[in-house]
Amino acid sequence: MALLLVEGFEGIVPRQLTGSALTNEAVKAQFDVFWNGGGGQDQGSNAAVHVVRDQFNYGHALSFGEGGFSNGNFWEWVTPVPIDLTYTFYIGFRFKTHNTMKGAVWLQCYGYANYVSSHLNVRQTATGQLGIYRGGTLLEQTVGAVITANTWHYMEMSGLINSTTGTYEVKIDGTSVLSGTGVNTVENANNGPVDRFRIQSPGGASQTTYAEQAMIDDIYILDSTGITNNTYLGPIRVYEALPAEIGATSEWSSFGSATFGNKKIKSLREKPPVETSGIESSTSTDRQLYELDKFHTDNIRGISVKSRVKKAAAKTAPADINTVCVSGATTDVTNDFRTGDELNSNGAIATFGLDPNTSALWTKDNLNAAEFGVEVG
Repeated sequence: MALLLVEGFEGIVPRQLTGSALTNEAVKAQFDVFWNGGGGQDQGSNAAVHVVRDQFNYGHALSFGEGGFSNGNFWEWVTPVPIDLTYTFYIGFRFKTHNTMKGAVWLQCYGYANYVSSHLNVRQTATGQLGIYRGGTLLEQTVGAVITANTWHYMEMSGLINSTTGTYEVKIDGTSVLSGTGVNTVENANNGPVDRFRIQSPGGASQTTYAEQAMIDDIYILDSTGITNNTYLGPIRVYEALPAEIGATSEWSSFGSATFGNKKIKSLREKPPVETSGIESSTSTDRQLYELDKFHTDNIRGISVKSRVKKAAAKTAPADINTVCVSGATTDVTNDFRTGDELNSNGAIATFGLDPNTSALWTKDNLNAAEFGVEVG
C-alpha cells in the first residue's frame, strides 16, 4: 500500500479566511463525511473543531476548538485495508500546543479487534516528558521535555506490531526521541492489525477557547511496502488543488445554482462545499474527469483525491462510485465506494502515491498533465 493518506485540511473553507477561526458548524460537516471525531462525536454536544491559519499563514490547519473536555477532541482516520502485522506503519503530523498539556494523549494507533485500548500511543507524562505506551503500559519516556508550548513541531511515529519483535520510534522535528526494538507492542485487549489512527487534542477544563487548544496540520500515513514512500517522509506540506478545467471525458451533468462560468467546475470549487449544486449521473461507467490547479514544484510525495457523493433521490439503490486517475497512457481506477442508503453525503479519499504511468514519484509536469475524477461503478 505504501502511501495511504496525505491530509492538510485544505479545501474546506475559502483560502481568504479572515479572523482567527471559522466556527464549528462549517467544519463539522466535513468530519461527518471524511473523518471520525471532532465536533463532539464522543465528547459531548459542545465540543468543537475549527479551521485556522496554518504555520505559514498561507493554508489552513485544524484547531480542536473549545469545549473544556478532559479527554479533548480528536481527528481520526480508518485505513481502507488494515496494515498487515508484518509491515511497519509510519505517521507524521505538524502540531502546536498552547500550554504544557501534561498527562495528555497525543497519538493512538488501534487494531480492528476493538477500539477500547490502542496498541501504541504517545502522550505527555504528568511531569512533562514525552512517553510511548502499549495500551496503558509505559514503554519509554524522554529524560526531559521535548515539546515547547506555543511552537509548531512535527511529530513522526513508526511501529511494528508484534509480541516479541515489535519496534517503535518517535521523532520530533526529525530527531529521534524515543525508540525500541525487540519489544512487545501488542496490546492484549486489542491484537488486530492497525487500521485506525487518532490524533487527539489533550483537552483540559482550563481550555475554553480555540486559541488554547492544540492545532494539527500536514498529516501523512504510510506503511513499509513498495519501492518508495515506505519510510519517514520528514516534515511535509499539503497544498490544495481544485478542479480547474474539464478533462478529456465529461459524461456527468451539472445541476444547481451556479450562475456563471462552467457549472461543472464552479460547483466543485465552492467552499464550504454545498449540496445544492454539483455534478450527477445515473449511468453505469459514466466518467467525469478534470484537470486540477497547477503545481509549481517537484518533490511531490503523492496526491489524495477527495470526493463527496450522495444519492439524488430517496428510495433508490445505493450507487458505487470509483475514483479515476488518468496519467499519460495509463488509467488507474480505485476500488469503488458507495453513496450510502440515505440522502446524506458520503466521502472517499483515494491516494495516488506514485504516478501510475511511470510507477515513480510524481513530477510537477506529469501531475499537471494528469486528470482526476469520478466514475459510476
